Amino acid sequence: MQHLGLGPTDLPQILAPVLASFRRDFGEPAVLVRSAGRVNLIGEHTDYNHGFVLPAAVDRGIAMAVLRQDGIRDVRFPTVALMSS
Repeated sequence: MQHLGLGPTDLPQILAPVLASFRRDFGEPAVLVRSAGRVNLIGEHTDYNHGFVLPAAVDRGIAMAVLRQDGIRDVRFPTVALMSS
């Protein structure tokens, strides 16, 4: 069977550019996370209303580094492109 998704060994290369960019601009992050992408083939926003859904994983995702700074209320989201569509 062919595996088209990301494996555990892909994680460091996905997170490395995000971490490097964040460290350069803001310092050491408190949290570094990645979430896999998904699409809903049927049932958008109905799962919490007991409706039918059919989610599927896709070969995309999002990675974020986060740091809270006391006294600063702004939220900034600089981006790093990891994959082209």
